[in-house]
Amino acid sequence: MDESKKFYLGILQFDLAYERVEDKSAFRSLGEAQMLFEEINGSWNTAELMHPLGRGVNFHIEVEDVEGRAAALKGRGIKLYRDVMVKEILVQDPDGDLLRFSQMISAGEGRRMSETLSCMIRTGEWKDAEAVLAIQHAVISEGEYFIAVSDEFNKTEQQQRDWIEQLLENDRETIIVAEMKGEVIGWIAFQTEKRKRLSHKGSFGLMISNKYREMGIGKKLLGALLDWAEANPLIEKVSLGVFSTNHRAISLYKKMGFVEEGRKIREYKLNDHDYLDDILMYKLV
Repeated sequence: MDESKKFYLGILQFDLAYERVEDKSAFRSLGEAQMLFEEINGSWNTAELMHPLGRGVNFHIEVEDVEGRAAALKGRGIKLYRDVMVKEILVQDPDGDLLRFSQMISAGEGRRMSETLSCMIRTGEWKDAEAVLAIQHAVISEGEYFIAVSDEFNKTEQQQRDWIEQLLENDRETIIVAEMKGEVIGWIAFQTEKRKRLSHKGSFGLMISNKYREMGIGKKLLGALLDWAEANPLIEKVSLGVFSTNHRAISLYKKMGFVEEGRKIREYKLNDHDYLDDILMYKLV
């Protein structure tokens, strides 16, 4: 019972509804899933037990973040019977029966999801300056979604290191990086205004190496930043500006709870004929 309790409450994050120590029983729940556990006590022995104290029962439990749960299990050294390998939809027929349509994802997509699960999100350090700068150079050279162009960006590694240290020394600012197999593959930095009447809010910049995009890394970085902001009593509003053509980023921001609060028309001039709007978005934390 003790090992079961550690597994379900400590690792799977079930809630303990009640526990009867004298009967060696406990009722645990996760969302709408409810499970009753009992040690052998002579009251509920309904079938022959088979090693290891079970008969291969398959429980289906719906959760909001299966990838995060898989990462937590792997982090505890627990081997998964099957990794995140299925897409599925549920629909109810006219008779009230629930139909489940499932599709095994491709091996390539499975590898990408597995890599995403192995991605570590952590607070940046000054020693990340070289990697952060390299990503910045690469993304700006793409010339698609950032104000600066390559010949305008000439920051040195020392300047980048100083910038990171300044962020980390300020209680209202931070930088968070995504690391995979020892390599920094993306980062998000949050900066605030120095003036008192604007110090309750800030904006962020987000960059990810090209080959690691469309793997959910941006969502993980932004989620980590929002967690930090919500836990920081000094921050009340997270803001951003995004090119009106960056539909993928705009979609992510909306999914993460950001709302458009304005638009700067023809804010960016690409050439003699083409202009882009700057879409302003925010989220209160």
